[in-house]
Amino acid sequence: MRDPIPVPHAPRPLTELARRLWAASLVALLALAPAGVSSAKETPAPGPWPQFQGDPGHSGVAPDGPAPPYRQVWKFSFTPKKGEGLSAPVIDGTTVISVGPDAVYGVDLETGTQLWSVPRDGPPAPAAVAEAGGTTLLLFTDGGDAETSKLRAIDLATRKEAWDVPLDSVSRSGVTVDGDHAFVGDAGGNVSAIDVVAGALDWSVAVGGEAKGPLAAAGGKVFVVPLSHEFKDSVTATVVALDAATGERVWSYAPRPPSSFASLASAADGEVVVASPGSIGDSQVRGLSADSGSELWSGRIGSVVFPFVAPAVAGEAVYVADGTGGVHAIDRSTGRQAWLFQLNERVVRGSPVVVGDHVLLGLSDGTLAAVDATTGHLVWRSPPAPGLIGPLAVTADTIVALQGGGKGGLVAFAHDDAGTLVDLESPTVPRYGAIIGRFALAFVAVGAAILVPLTLVARRVGPTDFGEPDGDDEDDALADDDGDEP
Repeated sequence: MRDPIPVPHAPRPLTELARRLWAASLVALLALAPAGVSSAKETPAPGPWPQFQGDPGHSGVAPDGPAPPYRQVWKFSFTPKKGEGLSAPVIDGTTVISVGPDAVYGVDLETGTQLWSVPRDGPPAPAAVAEAGGTTLLLFTDGGDAETSKLRAIDLATRKEAWDVPLDSVSRSGVTVDGDHAFVGDAGGNVSAIDVVAGALDWSVAVGGEAKGPLAAAGGKVFVVPLSHEFKDSVTATVVALDAATGERVWSYAPRPPSSFASLASAADGEVVVASPGSIGDSQVRGLSADSGSELWSGRIGSVVFPFVAPAVAGEAVYVADGTGGVHAIDRSTGRQAWLFQLNERVVRGSPVVVGDHVLLGLSDGTLAAVDATTGHLVWRSPPAPGLIGPLAVTADTIVALQGGGKGGLVAFAHDDAGTLVDLESPTVPRYGAIIGRFALAFVAVGAAILVPLTLVARRVGPTDFGEPDGDDEDDALADDDGDEP
């Protein structure tokens, strides 16, 4: 992955004031947004995109995915039920898997045709794929209330039940798998660890709030950002690190200034990355030590990040999508912003994914955008479509995206040999030559507006008479001069 360098326009720039005003209303929008033991050995990842953002730490990196430009190759349509759509997709082999409110769906990766479904109930949340004793399992949450809530596992080859483990409350977090263990949060503010081989609960601990998405796991720890269940209770956002083996709290970090929300956490290379609101409608993106929770670096971006969105971590760069559609590249060694591309569309559910040399992001206008990871220039964007584009799943040849709205579902994109790329700077980057040229044109226009009327008035009135010298006096003076002799 190449290191990002400073960048740079596309239409509809947002002023800083407008961005801050929009950010001020974000907390109200949040309530309306759709919604152990650590293994001693590392189990290979079972499939190209087995869980949210591709791996247990949610780094959001796909080194071998297709390059832009893209074309849509299929759509799996899904009509929302009980007001709920589908979850973020995961991929195992040639099957795309997404959780709905009443079933889990398996879709053919090549054609988008439904292959199978497994009944379930409760809020849709991302599933995860795990290997257990040579069997590939699909793990997903089930249950619409505390009495029926559980984590279920089915054999992906046969769709037969493998096991289920009761949970303390309804779960909306989705599932994270790290080695032989799965981690789940619930609405009661608990985090649970389940042995995927034995199908047994290892531990469950209270963390003081609900995880709004899958937990991040790396280096023998689990990282969670507990928040208020429906953003109504007084819960201050913190980042909590738990020992994956015991559930013991290792450290917690409280971002400043205090806030009722923060982004999901991502973990990679000994760091935990999270974004939390600042004091003027902006955000602070921080890299924390995974071992101690101490702050390693921080950087400011101009708008807030939704609590359903995770940063992507690729090499020396962190990529963050703010709520106004700004894609930010941040240098992990300094916390400085390398570039920003302002897409000017809300980002509620979409997390950035690094595919090769490009950063991909789904937007609320139904578009998928690709930004060059080095220059920060927009290189491709799909036409708008009904329903937001949310989380992505990536294989070597295909990108699968969640599509929201009444006519949503899953949409798949592949490289388009006949497509074209663009090279657009962000509208937030000043073009000094153009600014000077426009100032010069404005100066000429204003000057013309002043001089033309004055010229017309002068012509109508005629020249000004300043008077002429008296002729007789001039002759007398000359005469006197001629008469003077030494």
